[in-house]
Amino acid sequence: MSSSEPLIPEEEEELRKPSLLQNLCGCALCLVAIPIACLGLCCCCAVGTADNVVNKAQGKRWNQVENKWVIDNLAEEETGVKDLPKDDDDILKVKDDELEKGDAAAATAEGSSAVKDMEYYEVLGVAADASSGQIKKAY
Repeated sequence: MSSSEPLIPEEEEELRKPSLLQNLCGCALCLVAIPIACLGLCCCCAVGTADNVVNKAQGKRWNQVENKWVIDNLAEEETGVKDLPKDDDDILKVKDDELEKGDAAAATAEGSSAVKDMEYYEVLGVAADASSGQIKKAY
């Protein structure tokens, strides 16, 4: 054959349909190739899941802020919390003392004692200028 002759003769230009054997070989190739290709993807997912299981078994938790696994040291946190008061009486006492002294500007964070929403006062049945003691008693 010379290089100028076409590989398929001109009279046979129409495409030949694949035979039954060629169809079966194509199907078999797909049945083998697709699971092997997906196996790589599945292994990546399995490794990620295994990492989660191992970290959780080690007592770690995922911190979304830091984007990493962290271990909570509850004993260390407990020592930090021991110094905090068990209730808010110390804060309320300072506020009551400020009110008694007549320093209303220091007692309120905004510096004004005007009530913006009366709903809670109405539910308790107290006036807007009621003392904290009267509010506690009505509560």
